[in-house]
Amino acid sequence: GEVARDGMQAVLARRAKEADALFARLKSARPLFVVVGINVIESVEHTVRIAQAVRAAAAEVELSVVFKASFDKANRSAPGAYRGAGIETGLRALEAVKANTGLPVLTDVHDEETVLRAAEVADVLQIPAFLCRQTDLLAQAARTHRVVLVKKGQFASPAVVINAAYKIAATETALSVPNTRVILCERGFSFGYDRLVVDPVGLAELRATQEHFPVVLDVSHCLQRPGMTAPHLGTSRSVKKAEPLRSGSVGRSYIPTMARMACAIGCHGIFLEVHDDVARAPVDAQVQWPVELLSPLLRELVLIAAASKARQTDYLPEHLQ
Repeated sequence: GEVARDGMQAVLARRAKEADALFARLKSARPLFVVVGINVIESVEHTVRIAQAVRAAAAEVELSVVFKASFDKANRSAPGAYRGAGIETGLRALEAVKANTGLPVLTDVHDEETVLRAAEVADVLQIPAFLCRQTDLLAQAARTHRVVLVKKGQFASPAVVINAAYKIAATETALSVPNTRVILCERGFSFGYDRLVVDPVGLAELRATQEHFPVVLDVSHCLQRPGMTAPHLGTSRSVKKAEPLRSGSVGRSYIPTMARMACAIGCHGIFLEVHDDVARAPVDAQVQWPVELLSPLLRELVLIAAASKARQTDYLPEHLQ
């Protein structure tokens, strides 16, 4: 790997330089940047094909884009649910995306060992929402000197994920400089069982840290209905195939609504999942956006974000705030 070739210090220095450039580009992006890609890697070829479509759509409106894809969905609700192609195929797919499109790539990590493997390829490491308070995981991500995106837990206040960012920034690294390249991601807050809500005021509170940490809204997963599948319950102890419960689903039709809100509020970016056959997407099919409709959605969001003064204007004088 890169460490064996060049030595750890040289690798980390190179990563830090690349991460500085990427983070600066995203943080200064106007009117916004986008993190777009597939929920889970199915194959190398499919991943590259979607990445090429994402690059083309973003280029039409001159948006900075990070391509996202997961190789292991470690927190699936149902036993036996598809988790992904695995780390070996997953990293090959991410390398192929970079080689064929030139896009920076993001993937999520669930344990400290995986952080080190993923950092060899990924430009951005994503800390999953359920793990946003795990100090050792945050510190390991910090030490890679990659950009780190932290998803706010469904149980967490804005302060929790802001503290997670400061944990990363406070971690001692081999280069003796802190890793402050952190993006904060809202993905909805649990409102009773099986329902998520997005608090616009909470987004504004996160955005108050914008001098340090850009803020994005995950407009796909905030529309999930978590836990909407369960095994049949009965006297048998065997685990049976999960079937959907009857409480309904919010679904992809509301993705534009959530994205419009985020742009008007002044979020720095949008996090969105796409697929070329949404009905057959292996994970979270209800909240995948058709990749062929990405271009018109991005065109609208650019207009809203450009019109919003949320990041530049504070109408209230300080003594009235």
